[in-house]
Amino acid sequence: MELIAQKPCSFGGRKFFVGEIIPEEMVLDPKAQEKMGVLVIASADSAESVNELHEIVTQVANVKFEIKIHTKEDDLSVQVTNDELSVFTDILQIGTGKVEDKQKISEMIHEVESEDLLILIDALDGRKYVKELALERAQQLTEKLKEKAPFEDVDGDE
Repeated sequence: MELIAQKPCSFGGRKFFVGEIIPEEMVLDPKAQEKMGVLVIASADSAESVNELHEIVTQVANVKFEIKIHTKEDDLSVQVTNDELSVFTDILQIGTGKVEDKQKISEMIHEVESEDLLILIDALDGRKYVKELALERAQQLTEKLKEKAPFEDVDGDE
């Protein structure tokens, strides 16, 4: 029997995240925890429980966080994944004083495929260099979209 975390939880002072296996000896009443949705009890031959676990992990990986950005003109909402938020915070933490740091930021921004992430970077990172890179990348993404669908209105203009 395996106990698999279905939600972030803590047993015996140790933290477990979604998909991690929890040692049986740490959980006093696994059935009660399963009823509350904290964990899944999977037997070694239980393919159904394993499939449920993969579905849960996939759902967590696809979660998008909505972030409101307040501007002078209006409020704007963007949706980013956990991985995109990590890229955003990494960019914020890198200085722009050294050439190597600027190159690293440039590489990170040129790998971005999310317009919402680029909007977030532009709105919340006040450094001119970073804003220029985000705008340049947004323009590249727009051009890619135009190439894929040349007869559709990509800019939202009619």
